[in-house]
Amino acid sequence: MILSKKSIKVIVLLFKIATVILFTILLLKADWETCIPVFNELSLLNILLCFLLFYTGYFVKITRWRNILKGYEIHENYFTLFKVFLIGGYLGLISPGKIGDFGRLYYLNNKNDSNAILSSLIIDRINDLIVLVLLGGIGFYYLLTFHKIPLQINLATIIIFIVIITVFTIVIYLLFKNKILHFLSIFKSGISFYNTIFQLTATILAMIFLYSTFIVVANGIGFEIPLLDMFFIGVFSGIINLLPISIHGIGVREISLIYLLSLYQIVSDIALAYSLIIFGLQIMTLLPGVYWFYKDPIKVN
Repeated sequence: MILSKKSIKVIVLLFKIATVILFTILLLKADWETCIPVFNELSLLNILLCFLLFYTGYFVKITRWRNILKGYEIHENYFTLFKVFLIGGYLGLISPGKIGDFGRLYYLNNKNDSNAILSSLIIDRINDLIVLVLLGGIGFYYLLTFHKIPLQINLATIIIFIVIITVFTIVIYLLFKNKILHFLSIFKSGISFYNTIFQLTATILAMIFLYSTFIVVANGIGFEIPLLDMFFIGVFSGIINLLPISIHGIGVREISLIYLLSLYQIVSDIALAYSLIIFGLQIMTLLPGVYWFYKDPIKVN
């Protein structure tokens, strides 16, 4: 029997509550005498480099979004899109649901076609999903080929990955079936071969910048893990964070990083501290969005 939309929303809400509880348990059971020294090992130079990588990645993603919007004859300057992008990130952070994209829709809707903007945001997300799955597949093959991970874990990982992607696809389709069908013609009007290649290329470049922060933080706190391995660990974490079963990845991100880093003999408390550092840096990059949202929560000129 196919679940109703209401049932799916209830299940997703229960997942989100469970992940918050899981996150709380991790914090309560953590050995903070082990965690706190990890925070102190990160230098100011490491932090500044992470900020540079984050904002460069954001700029590339905004360039991609601007390219998508142009396909719908919507022309916005970089600064406006930067403000809306960071406000959307902030709204996605504080909301129980991932409404950041709908925040972006709200802030541009006052002078543009809402259907076109919504379509651009969905295309934006599809680009992220395609590239993350592609990089995740490459990373999985790389780790499987060059590292001695027990076969049982590999098979289990494959099965879990397939199940997660399948469930995610079904949930998205059931939740947005009518919208997907309704906007299909609008998608086609804004898509071209050149723009698609440009967007996918920009997405790959943005992912390189964004997930390189995992390398910088790992190097700063003394992880002896190959750089490419840390990059793919970041990619795997990003794939899991896309799933609509948590609030901004809370709980799910920590568990995934604890598991992945345990393959390199990193104890859970240090892995938890590492995850909190990454999350904290992401929050700090969104602070301008907090300022712009509360300064002018209705209109962005």
